[in-house]
Amino acid sequence: MEASGDLNEQLQPLDGHGCKTEAVAVDCAHGSSQLENWRDRRYWASYLTLLSISFAGFVDYSVVMPSAQSYCELMGKGNTFYGVALATYPLARIFVLPLAGLAADRGSMRSGLLVTLSMQIVGCTIYGCAQGAGQPLFIIFGRLFAGCGSTNNAMVQKFVVETSSMESRSKQMARLQAINLVGIALGPATNFIIANTDFQLAGPVMFNTDTGAGFMMVVFHVFNTLLMLALFHDPPAPLAAEGPGPDASCGVCRRLLEGFTYAIGLPGGAGVMVIGACAMMWLSLLEALVTPIARASFHWSLQEISIFFAIFALVAAVLMLIIGFASKWLQDRTLISASLPFYVSAVVMFLLVMPEANSVSKCSFFLVGSLISIGFTCQNATSISLFTKLMRSTKHEGVTSSIVLQAQGSGRVLGPLLGGLMLDHGGLKGCGYVLSVLLLFQLVLVWLNWGPWDTSADAVQDQNRPGHVPPGHQFEELGP
Repeated sequence: MEASGDLNEQLQPLDGHGCKTEAVAVDCAHGSSQLENWRDRRYWASYLTLLSISFAGFVDYSVVMPSAQSYCELMGKGNTFYGVALATYPLARIFVLPLAGLAADRGSMRSGLLVTLSMQIVGCTIYGCAQGAGQPLFIIFGRLFAGCGSTNNAMVQKFVVETSSMESRSKQMARLQAINLVGIALGPATNFIIANTDFQLAGPVMFNTDTGAGFMMVVFHVFNTLLMLALFHDPPAPLAAEGPGPDASCGVCRRLLEGFTYAIGLPGGAGVMVIGACAMMWLSLLEALVTPIARASFHWSLQEISIFFAIFALVAAVLMLIIGFASKWLQDRTLISASLPFYVSAVVMFLLVMPEANSVSKCSFFLVGSLISIGFTCQNATSISLFTKLMRSTKHEGVTSSIVLQAQGSGRVLGPLLGGLMLDHGGLKGCGYVLSVLLLFQLVLVWLNWGPWDTSADAVQDQNRPGHVPPGHQFEELGP
């Protein structure tokens, strides 16, 4: 038997009446007792440490948003460079997330966390030194390193998957996403600390409203590193493995290919990955447009922009908690489809009411922000939860669970790139045309995947019938 993140599921055989054999029953009971003992002693210390690390990663993502445009202008760059700077962080996640998930499957989470936290410290230091070095590309390189380090979020998600049941997973994912959104909210708010600061750190390196975001995050990541070294412990394998786990003799590329093949082979798996990417693209585009619109149309200061980001993300976090509560009665696919009317309304606003970035009314600005926020919260945590439910238990759990985060990262790349390019070349109306195509694409995705996304009890029982092999499991039978 392979180790699984859900002991209750592992205890259930295909016919739903208990353990398959007496030997397995003994293993189940031993694994359950082992996990319970670990949970009593070390679970909360490890869980809270991971929440702090994940929280810091999202603070790191958002803390530069109010000041990144002015930082790029200070270094002689325009809106396209600004969009690239915002997109570099999630772009790095796309390429490194599978490796982080693989590391979580094959090695110690503790070691992986140490490596990724170190990368975040280096990246934020480089970002803060761009002005002192006179090198605009330091902004890009700094966000690149920090984005690579932020892939420790894959380890956080694996931890949640391993320590939650199928029934509670939507709630657990929603709670994790709510905490992350609080991080996005407090990131811009921390700019109040650095407002109107301007002093020399060392040599030409300055701490001011543009560079201070990077140096603040260095302190936060150092704190999390010390916290992880003091409190975090890897969870034990919930059950003794009856067969071999991931073979160390197999190459990294082989294991990555197996994980990707498993995820893509899941009925509805590819669709839910793409729908998660679309949701993140909506949010990231909005985030990229906030500062340019607020500066051009309302002449807001850094502090006022920070207040908006903080209120916006806190409201989204509350909505995410509501979604988690609603998931007790509604399927994930229903919540995903509920986002579409809000996106339709936002597209209409872009096309008819918000043609130029320098002539947007506050009413339209707040309304579009609210519509996109509601649509995003209906899709984000539910798409992650739905993917893990479709995925079920596999020895490549870390790799496969990181793929949905990787897909969302592609949305975070495309959103800022689109925003920066449209501000320079097409305006908000151009954004509206692109988003209308994206909306039609989402409608088709929901329609095509409505059946495979059914996670009701009857559907799950049918998938667990004797002789049924979930797509992708054939790879687990392969030898090295």
